[in-house]
Amino acid sequence: MADGDFKFEKCLLKHFVRHQGWLPLCKKRAQSLRTNAGNSRPRLKYFTFCAAGALDVMMLEMEKVIRRSASDMFDTVFFFDVNDTFVAQTRQRVPGAVGFPEEFVKVVLADDTAEGGNIDTIATLEPPEEDKFTTKVVDKNRVLAIRRQFVQSFPFDVINLDLERYLFIPREELPGDLVNALRNVFEWQRRAGTTKDRKKYKIDGFSLMFTLRLGPKELGDDYQKLMKDYITANIANDASLEPLFKKRSADRSVTQFLRDDFEGFFKIAAPKTIMSLLHEQDWHVDPDHGVIAYEFERKTKKDPYRMLHVLMDVKRNSPSRERRGPGVESAAAKQAYATNVKKLFENDAIAVALQLKELGESVIADHLDKVIAHRKKLSGDQG
Repeated sequence: MADGDFKFEKCLLKHFVRHQGWLPLCKKRAQSLRTNAGNSRPRLKYFTFCAAGALDVMMLEMEKVIRRSASDMFDTVFFFDVNDTFVAQTRQRVPGAVGFPEEFVKVVLADDTAEGGNIDTIATLEPPEEDKFTTKVVDKNRVLAIRRQFVQSFPFDVINLDLERYLFIPREELPGDLVNALRNVFEWQRRAGTTKDRKKYKIDGFSLMFTLRLGPKELGDDYQKLMKDYITANIANDASLEPLFKKRSADRSVTQFLRDDFEGFFKIAAPKTIMSLLHEQDWHVDPDHGVIAYEFERKTKKDPYRMLHVLMDVKRNSPSRERRGPGVESAAAKQAYATNVKKLFENDAIAVALQLKELGESVIADHLDKVIAHRKKLSGDQG
C-alpha cells in the first residue's frame, strides 16, 4: 500500500475482480440510493484501502458510482494508509477524501475505555499533566483521536476491505485481531450518520467487499477447530447440506477435507466466518445475491500465494434488534442465513484466470487503460 505505483496495479486478474465484481455491486448500491424516495443522501459513501494509486476510486468515479462534490471533492471517500506521507500521496489523486494515517486493526481495536469511551468527541483525551508529553501517551492519544474520527464517519454504503492479508494469524489469540476488528466495524455500521445539513439517518443495508490471502496452512489446532466446528454445526443443523458437502469435499469427512485440501476448505470457512460476524451484529447477506467469491494466484518470485475476493450485499435484520424481544431472532434473517450457507456449499469460487481468458484479456486491459487515463486526466500525473 505504500508504493504510489503499486506493483500489482496493472494486474489484469485483479482488475477483472474490480470490473466484474466490485463495479456491478457498487453500481447497484448507488442506484438504490438515488432512487430511494425521500433519501437525503444521493451520493454514495465509500470506505476503502485504495493505496496511492486509488484505482478503485478512479474506476467508480469514472463509472459515475462515486460522485464528486460541487467543488470537485471526493468528500464521500474514506480510506486508511499506514502514515501521513502515504495518506497525503493518496489525497493528491483523491482530493477531499478523508484519510486515516495508521494501521487499520490497531485503530479499530484501540482501548478507549480509559477516556470514558466517548467516541463522539476528542475533548476527553487530555492526559495528566505529568504524562502529557511522553511518547507513549502522545501516540496513544493520536490513535484514539483517529479512532473517534473513524467511528464518527460511519455508516458507509460500501465497505471495501481490500486488505490482502490473512484472516487468521497463528500467533494471535483466538479469534484473531482482524476478526475482532470486523466485529466493531459491523457494529458501527448500525450507528446513525449525519448528513451535510445535519440530518440524522441510518442505513438498512450496505455492500461489502473483502480481500484476503488463502491460508496460512500452519494454523494451530484452535483455529482449525474453529473452522471445522462451523462446517460441522451447519451440516448437523441442516441435513440437506450433507450431500452438498460430500460433493464439494470429494466424499471426505470435515477433518479429512481440511487436512487434504486446506484451500478448498478455507473457501467455505472464511466467508462463513464473515457471515457469522454480520449475523452477530444484526445483519445478514441478501440471499438474492448470496456470497460471490473470486480466486486467483499471485505469482511472486519468493512466495506465490492465492487471493480470495469475497463480495456480499448486506441487509439489516428485520425487525431490527431494537424492535425484537430478548433472545428473539429475525425469522427472515435466519432463513436468509440458511439459504446463503447452502449456496456457499454449492458454489465454488470463480476462477479468475479461466474467466479472464474466456472473456478476453483485451476487454479488461482496455477498461484498465481507461481508468488509468481517467486518473491522469483528473490528477495530471503520469500514472
